[in-house]
Amino acid sequence: QGFGAPGFGGPQQPGFGGQPQPFGAAPAGGGNALYGYIAGGVVAVLGLIALIISFGYMGDASDYSKLFDSAPSQEAIKDVLDRLGIIGPGTVWFYVIMILVASLLSLAGGVGLALAGKLGGIKKFVPIVVVAGGALLTLFALLLKIGMTPKAEALAQVSASAKDTFGLGLPPLILGVLILIAGVLGLIPATAQFVGLGGGGAAPAGPQGFGGPPQGFGGPQQP
Repeated sequence: QGFGAPGFGGPQQPGFGGQPQPFGAAPAGGGNALYGYIAGGVVAVLGLIALIISFGYMGDASDYSKLFDSAPSQEAIKDVLDRLGIIGPGTVWFYVIMILVASLLSLAGGVGLALAGKLGGIKKFVPIVVVAGGALLTLFALLLKIGMTPKAEALAQVSASAKDTFGLGLPPLILGVLILIAGVLGLIPATAQFVGLGGGGAAPAGPQGFGGPPQGFGGPQQP
């Protein structure tokens, strides 16, 4: 009777796998921070310029008020304003103060954009502040511009200093529109990253490790 040799086979070889953890690119957050610094710096500079202009407007409003100091009565002032088609000193002061407040909001919003990465959960309020500052600046600068634009036939009858006062409103109006655009970009999720407020998602992970061949192959049994 023949005797069979024991089966032979290689030792069990464990499968060899790749790296245990997936590998992929690091989260993309540096770009958002850079955009935030740029956008925040631009908005802050625009807000600062508007603030400086508003201080100058306070001097113009004071000079404008003095033009009516010699008026004999309120009825006379009202008659002059109606004839020229412009607003009174009190309204001018109100608009100028609101422009100053809007400039401060815009300046604060610009600083917030630049520091959005360090503000944690409150950074979601930053674009709202920017929009509020830009909207108020645009609104009251436009009202001041319209209110201080006299009728064409009346403009030729006023002095040169008064004509300078009639030019109020245009520079902060332009600045307000630019600031408002930056704030709206921050409120829209698709464009928030361009002003430093995006989520900055991570890149897709690489493949997992590759599994090795089967364990071990047993040799054939001989009879």
